[in-house]
Amino acid sequence: MEISLIKIAFLLFYLRIFQDERVRRILLAFIFVNILTGIVFAVVSFFTCRPISYYWNRWDMEHVGHCGNSQAHAFAAAGVSIVLDIFTLILPITQVWNLSLGRRRRIGVILMFSVGAL
Repeated sequence: MEISLIKIAFLLFYLRIFQDERVRRILLAFIFVNILTGIVFAVVSFFTCRPISYYWNRWDMEHVGHCGNSQAHAFAAAGVSIVLDIFTLILPITQVWNLSLGRRRRIGVILMFSVGAL
């Protein structure tokens, strides 16, 4: 959920910068998808174990319960997160590329937006 909130903060920042209506609709769609995936993965991770308290109490080997495949959940969340990260990084680059700046300045601004890729 925290990762989704960080991405939403970046997307809201882009929403303030870019005024093109098409880009703003894409940004709002990305924000909605990030909210949705954040909630879905939080709920799925919360209900991974039956009973729910087993998630916190399984370490003592005294409680009875069962947990689903948390590794599969982690891989799915990571895959979706990577795809959303790539789109979040590509979108401002496409907008900067269309600006009427000199080549050197355009590359500098693109590199500045690309720092998040590190």
